[in-house]
Amino acid sequence: VLDGMEKIKICVGYKLNEKNITISPSTLRDLKACEPIYEELPGWTESTFGAKSFDELPKAAKDYIKRIEELLQIRVALVATGQERDDIIIIEHPFD
Repeated sequence: VLDGMEKIKICVGYKLNEKNITISPSTLRDLKACEPIYEELPGWTESTFGAKSFDELPKAAKDYIKRIEELLQIRVALVATGQERDDIIIIEHPFD
């Protein structure tokens, strides 16, 4: 889905009543008043379809995954590279 995009935006927070917040507000009224704050990363033109390992991904795709890990403070375990069940890169087995 992200292949071919020039730039990729990641929402890293919201502006609500002139304040920056990093969690989603608890009320719909506040959520409607929020303005997303985006971090922009370079996209990639290469296809990720058929990639079977993290190393086979374009550098920008690897950087995107690493940034997601940093922002969420988690390890990404799986990356889908297509629509089929087998179109998955296992970076770290999720049940180990």
